[in-house]
Amino acid sequence: MRELLRKLRAILGMGITWGVAGFGIGLPLSLVVLPLQGVPLTLAFMVESALQLAAFGVFAGTGFGAILAAAERKRSFDDLSLPRVTLWGALAGSLFPVFTLLVEGALSLEAIRWNLPVFGMTIAVGAGLSAGTLWIARKSQDALPPGDVAERLQAPGAEE
Repeated sequence: MRELLRKLRAILGMGITWGVAGFGIGLPLSLVVLPLQGVPLTLAFMVESALQLAAFGVFAGTGFGAILAAAERKRSFDDLSLPRVTLWGALAGSLFPVFTLLVEGALSLEAIRWNLPVFGMTIAVGAGLSAGTLWIARKSQDALPPGDVAERLQAPGAEE
């Protein structure tokens, strides 16, 4: 049970981290996107646009965490390959537009065709965030003194 809770906490943490990254990307991106869409460049519209990308980040990050936990459960960060992690991130990024179309009841070939630019963007963002996540995880692992990683990752009271 403790192992399951640890994995769920890690998956949710990944979602929150990607959500924060989505907001951070969305705010400056709205400076370019909103005028192109003919939307007034106000703080309210910028924040709304950034919150939409944050929602994508939470959804895709949680999906990425779940996919990574299932597909790469026996590997450490050092053992993970960048192409595979990027593939899982791209897959997680593609889940958001599919889920949105399902909720709207509009999942059809025509809807997918019209939303290909959205799929392309979310796949690219998911792949980029997953590669960045692996890079940060490896860097933070390197920053700890030797032998400290296992001790810090070990849950309190857990047996070895």
